[in-house]
Amino acid sequence: MKRFLLPVLAAIALCGCADPNRYVIEGQIGGEDRTLYLYLFQDDTPLATVDTHEGRFRLEGDAGIPAISILCDDPDMEGDLLTVVFLEPGTITVAEDDQAPGMVLASGTELNDSYRHYSIAQSRLLDAWGSGSSEEELLCTMDSLSELTRANLEANRDNLFGVMMLIESSDLSAREILDEIDRFSEHMQQTDELTRLREQAEGDLGTESGYSCSEIVLPDMEGSDVSLFSVLDDPGNQYVLLDFWASWNDECMDEAAGLTTAYEAFHDRGFEIYGVSLDDDYEQWFNAIVESGMLWIQVCPCEETNPAAEEYGIESVPANFLIDKEGRIIARDLYGEALYEKLSELL
Repeated sequence: MKRFLLPVLAAIALCGCADPNRYVIEGQIGGEDRTLYLYLFQDDTPLATVDTHEGRFRLEGDAGIPAISILCDDPDMEGDLLTVVFLEPGTITVAEDDQAPGMVLASGTELNDSYRHYSIAQSRLLDAWGSGSSEEELLCTMDSLSELTRANLEANRDNLFGVMMLIESSDLSAREILDEIDRFSEHMQQTDELTRLREQAEGDLGTESGYSCSEIVLPDMEGSDVSLFSVLDDPGNQYVLLDFWASWNDECMDEAAGLTTAYEAFHDRGFEIYGVSLDDDYEQWFNAIVESGMLWIQVCPCEETNPAAEEYGIESVPANFLIDKEGRIIARDLYGEALYEKLSELL
């Protein structure tokens, strides 16, 4: 699902914004005409749209309550442009940055300048990561990236830049995210951004290791409903992998070989797979199963919405949960060798 980022405009004549609670976003992105979309954090409906003229554009609006937004050139956020813009009073310029070639960044106001400096530092570390010649150097770069985000988070517990740093801390568990939110100022905890982040983390909490799994009942390839709990109750099953996938996702199809290897090696020892597809086309789903050899339990509603994916907070695939006999989630997102090694320990 679309989440969080946006660009901005620059320059109001002589004095900037006349209204102290207004923002102006302007700039030039490329030289072609196109439509730009401005979204608020975790919002599916554009706050504003603007057509560029030879790449130039200008937007303005109310910034009485600062917010995180995303500026993009595709309504599904899958285009060439995707940049974070903090909507705060003042003139915001969005353009390709000289210090970070290829990156479009916002600048001109306090929060946007802070995020720009962070993005440039992050880009340089990522460049170093890409050119690392040893595993030790790569691990060092990863640590530096984590430390960069952490330092900026700790220094900005009272503003939206700090919230953005928490959003970018993708390695945190739901419990850790909730703990981090509690460390923000009371005022910041009431913002829409942290309120929504808290709701999402609370929803994800039940899908982490140590929690009990939720029931799923969906039709299999023959149209018969199959319950996850019934699979767990089967005396022959000691561990069940709840696997979310889709035939249209290349990474999922690449993972099929690893799942097949684990299934063939451990099925007779008590390992089962309960595959839940996000496909909405029965024939495409059926053919993918047969052609890839994923001949374990497979279920799918073959509709645009998937209640199981919603229940488990699935926003992207592949995703999986390893569940023990008692219905406890003991691990998640195990793929290839990691899954094989875990099952070797257990069975």
